[in-house]
Amino acid sequence: METRPTKRVGVYHYSGFTHLRGGTLKTIRLLADAGYDVTVSLLPPRDGAPSHIEEQLPPNVTVRRVRLWTRVLPRFRGTSVKLLELMVRHVWHAWRSVFDLYVAIDPPAALPVFLGTRFRRRKVVYLALELFAEMPWVKGRPLWRLVDRYLCPRVDAIVTMDAYRAQHMVQQYKSRPPLTIRNTPPSRNVERTRRLNEILKSRGIDAEKIALCLGNIEPGRNIETLIEAAQAFQQNVALVFMGWCEKDYFEKITVQIANLHLQHRVFIHPSVPPDEVWDFLGSAHVGLLVYRNLSLNYYYSAGASLRLYEYLMAGLPVVAPDFPGFPELVEGEGLGACVDPDDPLAIAEAVNTLVADEAEWNAMRNRAAEAAKDRYNWEIDGGKLLRLCENLMANR
Repeated sequence: METRPTKRVGVYHYSGFTHLRGGTLKTIRLLADAGYDVTVSLLPPRDGAPSHIEEQLPPNVTVRRVRLWTRVLPRFRGTSVKLLELMVRHVWHAWRSVFDLYVAIDPPAALPVFLGTRFRRRKVVYLALELFAEMPWVKGRPLWRLVDRYLCPRVDAIVTMDAYRAQHMVQQYKSRPPLTIRNTPPSRNVERTRRLNEILKSRGIDAEKIALCLGNIEPGRNIETLIEAAQAFQQNVALVFMGWCEKDYFEKITVQIANLHLQHRVFIHPSVPPDEVWDFLGSAHVGLLVYRNLSLNYYYSAGASLRLYEYLMAGLPVVAPDFPGFPELVEGEGLGACVDPDDPLAIAEAVNTLVADEAEWNAMRNRAAEAAKDRYNWEIDGGKLLRLCENLMANR
């Protein structure tokens, strides 16, 4: 019996990481676990930082580092020139390579890959992990909107991680209807623990209930508003931040905590390895997700918020922003409360309400875990993405 050759998939990104995370990592693992030979093209880490990407990936994934001559320029100088060189190199590699499918993540990778594959009529999936042209830190946003207007009607498929983002792309960029998936974690059972309780007790913080804000500790996540809200938490509720924090910002919020005399109510824990996060989640009582509306990319993010679905998988009732998509999921399914993320009293009231009634908290906890098990997990969302890729390769 003739053995059919393994199909090959090229995944292109525009940045350089020491680790892969989120939708990028899950997509690469999804394709590799399905038996495809995957080649990932991205920049090397800066300043000789060690890369751990190869350790994260199966053996049938090859990591190709795109080394730029223009990277000798200072870090925040010549950004446009560096990006142009990266795009030229991606065009050249896409044109020379022979993959059965090309997956390009966000416009800086999608545009050169599309251009490089046109003459050979290869299939291209534009994986829009973000509304890139609406991200606050992106320079030249009007130009990137033009790029999306060019790409969205022409690529073979578009994948986005929020239904409202999909609507935006159709309305603004005349996009073909995107496949919408959610940025959910792989399924797992999360046991209740007392990990955080024990850490708090060792720090002299006596709290029965814990409101946890997981993720990078930075201004866009309304950290200072949450600290202000903690003043109105019930006496038995502690606020815990867990994640990476830049030194100057850490010092700023530490001063705020001291000025409000909240050292016995608010605790900042450093980030932990991904596999350990679940023990900490299993000891919390409320998950906090109240970032600011800095742009449309934040405003349309209910489907894209990995943190939201991690909270649900851990059985945590959630306090979320009242942005489109959140009320339907969080309040519509009885999984928590949605509030104005800039209103500390509204945040405090929501937290106090969620932990006030033990029976209702347990019921909400069970609903959250069941929702994650039945509807909000990567086995479901990744399955949709995999079927799309398989169909495109079958119809080359």
